[in-house]
Amino acid sequence: MVDLSMLLFALAILAGLGMAFRVLRSRGVSPWAGLGHGMLASCAAGILLGRVLEGPPSKPLNMAVLLFGLALLGGLVLLLLRARRDPHPAVFVILHGSMALLAFAVLAAAAL
Repeated sequence: MVDLSMLLFALAILAGLGMAFRVLRSRGVSPWAGLGHGMLASCAAGILLGRVLEGPPSKPLNMAVLLFGLALLGGLVLLLLRARRDPHPAVFVILHGSMALLAFAVLAAAAL
């Protein structure tokens, strides 16, 4: 299960990197790209959360879930800004991505 969540998170991260480059270069981002990114990450988070709740206790996995939760909050802020048609502040994009990358690194270390 952790392997599947890592694969989905990796795909979400790749999609997020593409969107981040477009935002940082002041180009528009397709709402469909954001939807796909969010759905991949949500599915991965659900799978990981199921593993954490059902499996044996693991502090690194718990930390990864916490960090992905914080990244999710950043993604929700960006989604709300998109809904208001406000531009994405670069600092929010960078914080959201950095938190997700950190969480992915913790998850990868826990899976080894």
